[in-house]
Amino acid sequence: MKEIKLKWIDFKANFVEKSFKKTDIQYFLRDNRYTVMIFDGPLLMQSSFDADSLDGIDFETNFKPTTNSRIAKTTNLTDLPMVAIYQSEGDFDSIVTHDLCDKTTWFNDSIRVTTETLILKSGTTDTYKSANTYWIDLTHGKHAKEYRINSNYLVNIYDNGVKITEDVDYSIDYIAGEIVIQPNYTVVGVITADYSYATTSNFVLKPNPGEIFRINHVELDFAANLKMSPVEFQIWVYNPGFNPSLPESQTNPLKVLADKILYNNEKDILKVGNNITKIAPWGALTNSVIRCEFDYGKPLDLVSSMGLELRLRILDDMPFIGEWSSATFYVTKESE
Repeated sequence: MKEIKLKWIDFKANFVEKSFKKTDIQYFLRDNRYTVMIFDGPLLMQSSFDADSLDGIDFETNFKPTTNSRIAKTTNLTDLPMVAIYQSEGDFDSIVTHDLCDKTTWFNDSIRVTTETLILKSGTTDTYKSANTYWIDLTHGKHAKEYRINSNYLVNIYDNGVKITEDVDYSIDYIAGEIVIQPNYTVVGVITADYSYATTSNFVLKPNPGEIFRINHVELDFAANLKMSPVEFQIWVYNPGFNPSLPESQTNPLKVLADKILYNNEKDILKVGNNITKIAPWGALTNSVIRCEFDYGKPLDLVSSMGLELRLRILDDMPFIGEWSSATFYVTKESE
């Protein structure tokens, strides 16, 4: 059985050309992503797309209601398809990086500050500033699955030790690291803040202790107006020469760089992608989105006992210029 992966538009074209019925289509939905399949003799045609994309809306509206029909029972073994479709053991998940164009989402290497006294900004009567810029913002939909990220990154503002409420008593400029008191609120005493602020662009993907992360598929999504700078995908592993009796340092590192792939510009990304699609603007997105998929014949395993982890980092730690950009890792989580 040969598997052929197609864009949804090409999948539909084959569907019409070969006079298939909608009841011939099988699908499954995992992490908001559809995988749609149909048998064509010795071939298995397959297409994958996000449920909330234009392709997903088209599938749900025009195909889904009559798909996934029960396969008829048969006693003739020669009529059975010579393939078994099954899911690997383990839990599936999609892990999304921060927005490479927005430093206020770079939580991974952020530094936590508590009870900092904010200073009234010169020339103002309602704006209080902190010592740091680029506060981490994980409450306004900037990051996928932000509800799953540790609440220790959240901003808390206090007036004389009493917590006050964002968008009611004050608003936040996350880039400048400032708050603006609302006209209907009167400050009682000292304004203090708990917040995290961004440092590096580093994003780390690593398994929990006793787990293996099996990376099956990687997807890069970025707005069509993106202007990127060099970015690396790095593999790190426990240092075999690490001396546990000495403190961890640059000369005695716990982990060392084992391998890396450098992408210098947009052309490098397009050269290695094997399924590139363009999605028209919709909703809050004002630019078209380019989706570049990377499929691996052999999954990449991140094994916790070996200290294996994948790091993505912009080399100059400066945000990409453009509306939006992120990477998604589709992984299987297994026990070692």
